[in-house]
Amino acid sequence: MTIKGSLQASNVYLVREVLDSLDMKLNTQKSRCMRIGPRYDAKCVESHVIPWVNEFSYLGVFIARSR
Repeated sequence: MTIKGSLQASNVYLVREVLDSLDMKLNTQKSRCMRIGPRYDAKCVESHVIPWVNEFSYLGVFIARSR
């Protein structure tokens, strides 16, 4: 794992700790990463915790990677 990858993973674990303190859960099995905006096609760090996708469905609405 690269330094950036390990930083991203540690950020996910930090968020998980904060959510646990609030009695909330982060479900990494159902979570996805996606960039939207002018830099949507910029190279992203690969995540082994939460996968990167080009589109996903949220409450029946499909959201696609784009500017």
